[in-house]
Amino acid sequence: MTRLPALCFLLVFIFGLSGSLRADDEFLRNGDFSRGTSGWKGDRKIQEEDGNKYMYVEADDDEEQVVRQEKLDGKNLEALVIRFRYRASEDYTGRGVAVRFVRPSGSYFQARLKVKPGGDWESVRGRFRELSKMDEFALELVVLPGEGGIAFDDISLKPLTAADEEGKDAVEQE
Repeated sequence: MTRLPALCFLLVFIFGLSGSLRADDEFLRNGDFSRGTSGWKGDRKIQEEDGNKYMYVEADDDEEQVVRQEKLDGKNLEALVIRFRYRASEDYTGRGVAVRFVRPSGSYFQARLKVKPGGDWESVRGRFRELSKMDEFALELVVLPGEGGIAFDDISLKPLTAADEEGKDAVEQE
């Protein structure tokens, strides 16, 4: 009979611990846009091609166009990896995209991505380290001033794992 309480304690400990581990957790909601704009704020449109939904952001000559997800939980987080696909319109002439991690105070750090006009979908990965003291944050995808637009799809934001350590990033932390 003494084994049963010990086993129950062990199971409660394991399940409780697994709830706090984040190795496979996805931070973002609706990164594939299957639920339209749900979870995303900013000036964006959902478009569909061959049954696949994606987000399209029109560039502006004078101002950044920002789309964001807020209130992301960064407690005990050391490093993140972001992945997404993008495709710029044929007439795109802007300065690219900034990926920003914004604290509640408004301060942020970012990485920039140079964008080629037209063509096929491009896959992007960026690794971000030293994220301490970001218990809560927002992710912003910023289309920098220009003309045309950029489509985004399959956006994923997860804790960095050993498997993410190899290869070159398309976006570099500034």
